[in-house]
This record gives sequence, structure tokens and C-alpha cells, in this order.
Amino acid sequence: MLNENVFKSGLKSLVTEFENRGFVITQERAAQWYEHMKNMSEKEFNQRIEYVLMNCSFSPSMSDILKIDIGTSKNLTYATEKEAMELYE
Repeated sequence: MLNENVFKSGLKSLVTEFENRGFVITQERAAQWYEHMKNMSEKEFNQRIEYVLMNCSFSPSMSDILKIDIGTSKNLTYATEKEAMELYE
């Protein structure tokens, strides 16, 4: 089970990297994320956070993190910047 301090550390890393790109974590959002991720091992959670930090250009959603397949080379594909901007038009 995922330790809450490890979880908070992972969220802090995401805020540090993505805050200027719209990533905001509220207490409610953190509680929701933890509820969906609490059964992960600390190793799995850290691998997912590391993958996001190394490969994502845009603010991640909870589903982005949950979709990452850390066991194979088939990892989550993210939208191009142009595709992402079209979503907000």
C-alpha cells in the first residue's frame, strides 16, 4: 500500500514541474488521487511519477498517471502541443 508521505512527495514533484502549466492540487483533488492510487506499491507510484516528469510536456491528469504501463515499452502516448491547444479553443 502506498505510504501517504511518498504520495505527497510525488505530488510535490508534479507541482514543482507543472505548476506553471496549470497543475493545481487541492486537498480534495489529492484525496481523490490517493483513493485511486493507494493500492499501488511505492515503487510503482514512483516509477509512474518519474515517467511523467521525464516524458510529459503538459500538466498530467490522474488518468494519465494511471494509464502508464510501466511494465513494458508500450507507454502512454500524449497529445502533441497543437492537439492539446485545440482542446481549449
